[in-house]
Amino acid sequence: MDQMRVRFPYGIVIYAGQQVRRVDYTDASRTWLAEVIDEVRKARMLPIVIRNHHISGRCSGCGLRPHCNQSLI
Repeated sequence: MDQMRVRFPYGIVIYAGQQVRRVDYTDASRTWLAEVIDEVRKARMLPIVIRNHHISGRCSGCGLRPHCNQSLI
């Protein structure tokens, strides 16, 4: 629910490559999203974060790439 207490049936995710995906807004997806957001917040507080993928496309859209010594591009 947002601040207006209206529950939306889905959300839109737009990736750096402009790929658009519709994500149904279920209790399970809301829980998953909250967990991912929490992991990202915790990772941003760490002095060193290890890259956990081998997909150069993810690096191309990453806002931390200019400061990353593990960039794939």
